[in-house]
Amino acid sequence: MTRTTARLDDLLGTACARLFEALAAAPDAGAHTRELGRAAGLSLSSLQRELAGLVALGAAKAARRGNRVVYVLQRAEPLVKLLFALLIGLKLKGAWFR
Repeated sequence: MTRTTARLDDLLGTACARLFEALAAAPDAGAHTRELGRAAGLSLSSLQRELAGLVALGAAKAARRGNRVVYVLQRAEPLVKLLFALLIGLKLKGAWFR
């Protein structure tokens, strides 16, 4: 886990922070549930709980593609923009105040 993730964990919780970073790193077309689980290092139950929360907040959107459910980060949403700004701020703070 990176130093930035550890600080984001303090604000969002470990599972949500890992999932947000996995969604942010996913292509614009989205990522399948299993891909997100592997990238975030979360169990299926934790992943589903956190995804449901992000979808309810409007930060992510679920779309069916064949027999798969793909999740896309809604980058235009104000909450997502705020979280990205927070990530950038944490990275800059870590770079400036080591």
